[in-house]
Amino acid sequence: MQPNRQHRPPPKLNGAAASGSAHISIPVPNGARNRARGNGVASAEDYARKYKELLALDKSLRELGARMFFDLPRITVIGGQSAGKSSLVEAVSGINVPQDPGTCTRCPMECTMSSSAASWSCRISLRIEYDSEGRLLGASNTTLFGPCLTDKGTVELWLRRAQAAILHPHLQPSFFLDMDETTLRQLGKKSQEPGDAGSRMLQFSKNTVHVDVKDPDIVDLSFTDLPGLIQNEHVDTIEMVRELVVSHISGQNTLILITIPMSDDMQNQEAVRLAKSADPDGTRIIGVLTKPDTLTAGAIGLRQLWRAVIEGQEHPLKHGYYCVRLPDDAERARKLSPAERERAAANFFDTTSPWTPAEIPDRRRFGIPNFLTDISRLLVGLIEKNLPNLRRSVDDLLRKCAADLEDLPPRAKTEPSAEVLLRVTNFCRELSEAVSGTSNKSFAQGNRRRYAEFKTDICRTRPNFQPFEAYYSDSGVDTCYSDSGRPASSASAASSTTTNLLNLHDVRVCIENSVGWELPGFAYFHVSLARFTDYVPLLIEHELHQRLEANLQQSLFGRLLKDPKKMAQLLEEDPVIADKRRMLEGKKSRLFEIKDKLDAFRSNDL
Repeated sequence: MQPNRQHRPPPKLNGAAASGSAHISIPVPNGARNRARGNGVASAEDYARKYKELLALDKSLRELGARMFFDLPRITVIGGQSAGKSSLVEAVSGINVPQDPGTCTRCPMECTMSSSAASWSCRISLRIEYDSEGRLLGASNTTLFGPCLTDKGTVELWLRRAQAAILHPHLQPSFFLDMDETTLRQLGKKSQEPGDAGSRMLQFSKNTVHVDVKDPDIVDLSFTDLPGLIQNEHVDTIEMVRELVVSHISGQNTLILITIPMSDDMQNQEAVRLAKSADPDGTRIIGVLTKPDTLTAGAIGLRQLWRAVIEGQEHPLKHGYYCVRLPDDAERARKLSPAERERAAANFFDTTSPWTPAEIPDRRRFGIPNFLTDISRLLVGLIEKNLPNLRRSVDDLLRKCAADLEDLPPRAKTEPSAEVLLRVTNFCRELSEAVSGTSNKSFAQGNRRRYAEFKTDICRTRPNFQPFEAYYSDSGVDTCYSDSGRPASSASAASSTTTNLLNLHDVRVCIENSVGWELPGFAYFHVSLARFTDYVPLLIEHELHQRLEANLQQSLFGRLLKDPKKMAQLLEEDPVIADKRRMLEGKKSRLFEIKDKLDAFRSNDL
């Protein structure tokens, strides 16, 4: 692809350094810059302090697990394996990360850098938000891992240990605290051997290793380094890493930092495709071009193409691209200082075409210092801009959480025996009122309807008696008549043909055969039917409902008072409801902590 020769300057970022020197300036938040242009009341120290306070607030919110509830501003570093991502992380953070052959990042690493310190130190912690199956837990749990480190040379080993602890959730983190580098390397190789401690080692994990670096000479920044996208692995492993990356870059408050090796065509890189899929307009993407020293002198077309990218003529992004030269393996082995690495990089860009000042006068897009200053300012500006919306979201979620807790059945608040007796008394009172129909009339009304249905059902069992003399139709069967004396409907007639009809003659014969010492001409059929259908409901009401209402309380009290333990068991909450209550109460408590942090922070018109 031939570059467009029309000059299009790269995006300009206020507050960025104008040179490629190793000096790093503190970026100025937008509001602070506006105040400086106004009356000049605030000092540069105030700006720097507020700038650090914003990053400290962001760090505190993450430690409280706010990311589980809200889309917090962040920088996420993505790229393919061997794209120079680990070297970029080292150059930015000043710490060594594992990147020897066969070793890769297998879980997210969140790095927080703060210059609020008199000397260098580092603390590593484990942030557990997912179970071993990758399912989100109800709360975030952050625990320190190991001691406070004061020797930079020990960080790489402790990062290996921390990652091993994350990848072995079935083991206690303390199991790895004293593990040496050789054992850690072998642990991964033995992970497939049955019975070995590493046999249940996860290939990748969503849980995070957090690194808190304090250095008076560092730029205040926070970013998350994700596992590199892989290609030569099992399809399930490839998809697992891909889903992990997609989940971290989908938030609208996430700045996507892509490491793009200049040794390969940009369009062939999976990280670029995923970033553009998550952010089609390119408003959240920052490109970092790595390995410019791998372009041979004869690759003139490729060099010009990447120059067009840096100058904004090809594949333009809102925040543009940065070109960095990172130490190779030989330079890493020599343990060059940051200043020595920057001098080597500046010398390369100043003397190598087409990156020389004569060919690209604007030097803001070259070197780690310029890159750091700009992305730090972008992150702080995003944090500041998001604060009002975050406060509203916290309040909304707190209200919802309180409403969900209110919807749960109330818990007992008194001594178990007293609570049970109180509930039994209330139940018996409500039952008595329902039986008598004094308060809850639906019970009595329902009974009346059921008794009427019962009476009808009883009436349907009486003999099919027609009070007429016998009459035979032409068909040879009795004609069925209704109570009004007219022939019954066809449906009734059809039903009648299947039962024995009783007429007056049949009844006379039945009475004559059934009369005992009764008075002549007196039959009990209608009287018995009326008594039966009327007195059965009364019998049910008196013998069942009223007797139950009268004796229930005494019976329940007699049984419960004999077994106090039984009363306590009756008050035990349903396990499902109890788990939901604990989850909601923990969430509510965590949200109040987040709210307290936000309320304690005052932007003071930054």
